[in-house]
Amino acid sequence: MCFRREPADRRFTQIFLLQHVQHQISRAADDIHIIDDLRDAAKAEAGQLKVDLEPISFRNVVVETMRPFHRQLEDKLQEIIINVPENLPLVLGDQTRLIQVVTNLVSNAHKYSPPESTITITAKVIQSDDEILTERNKNRKQKVKYSSPYLYCTVSDTGIGMSEDDLRKLFRERYFRSDDQRAKEQPGTGLGMMITQTIMQLHHGEIWVSSQLDVGTTFHLLIPLAPERELASD
Repeated sequence: MCFRREPADRRFTQIFLLQHVQHQISRAADDIHIIDDLRDAAKAEAGQLKVDLEPISFRNVVVETMRPFHRQLEDKLQEIIINVPENLPLVLGDQTRLIQVVTNLVSNAHKYSPPESTITITAKVIQSDDEILTERNKNRKQKVKYSSPYLYCTVSDTGIGMSEDDLRKLFRERYFRSDDQRAKEQPGTGLGMMITQTIMQLHHGEIWVSSQLDVGTTFHLLIPLAPERELASD
C-alpha cells in the first residue's frame, strides 16, 4: 500500500484556515457576549433584570462556569486552583445568573493576567460576626448589620491589578473602563461589572474588590445561604 504525503504548502494552508476559523468563532462568541451584555444592561437600567431564587449548589455553579474556560486557560498556560468543597450548604440563588457572575470574574482574571499566572477560586461559609464582614464594615459610612450565615467566595488573580482611581470608579460608573493601557488592549464593553453588581444585589448579596497595581486582584462575593424552610419544602 502506498501513502502519499501532502505537500508542505497544502498543510500550511490547512493550518492557516483552521486558525482563521477558530479566530472567527472566537469573534462570533465575543459578539454574542456583547449583545447579551447590552440586553442585560438595558434590563438592569430599567429595573427589569430578574432572578429566580431557589436552593442551589454553589460548587455546581463553579463547575459549570469552568467548562468553557479550559481551552482558553491552556492556550495562555494559566493555572486554575479551585478550593470549593463539595459539602458546602446550598445557597439561595439563580444558577444561570450566578454562573454569569462567576464567568465575568474568571474572564477578567484570565484577560488581565499574564501567561503562566494563577487564578484561584475559593468558597466557604462564614458567620455574621466573621472578621471578614467586620473588616468590610470598617470602610463604610453606614454600617451593615449581618444577621445570618453566608457563602463567601473569592476569585483572585496575579494580574495587572487596579489603581486606587480605578477602585474608586469600578462600582460607581455604569460603563467603567480602566485608563490602564494594558487593560484597554483587552476586548470588553465596560458593562460586566454593572450587570454583576445588579445580579448580586438581586440575590441580597454583595460584591467588592481588593487590588494592588502590578500584583493582582481579588473579587469577593457574599451570598445568603438557603433558609431551612426552603430546604424543607423541596
